[in-house]
Amino acid sequence: GRVVEVTVDSARGLPSVGFLSSCNALVTVRWEGSSRTGAPLTTEAVTDSLSPVWQQAFRFRLPPSGFELLVMHRSMGAFDHPIGTVKLPLSRLEALGADFDEWLPIDLTSVKKAPPPELRIIVSSTDFTPTPHAS
Repeated sequence: GRVVEVTVDSARGLPSVGFLSSCNALVTVRWEGSSRTGAPLTTEAVTDSLSPVWQQAFRFRLPPSGFELLVMHRSMGAFDHPIGTVKLPLSRLEALGADFDEWLPIDLTSVKKAPPPELRIIVSSTDFTPTPHAS
């Protein structure tokens, strides 16, 4: 599988959670079997924002089934509650192309919200042939 760099850039229009009029959002990149392969790829939590900006990049080998981004709210006790997901199966990744920078709708877990919140994802394939150094 090729190596991809996925930058979880930012989100907009997130729902406010519980009694808060805000959200402490973080994003985990996961795929089939990823929980067995070590530490989860998770952004920092951005507190008190419905339009958080993370700009955190993760590099990994593209799984055959594609991957998904799980958007969560971190509560006081450091419990993470799911807000929604962005699923990127291989077919969708191929349709978007090897490199893309897109706002993708977040499929909300419980509350439905119109328009749906969005997550900005930047993906670049890092499988390029390095140019030989001129001697």
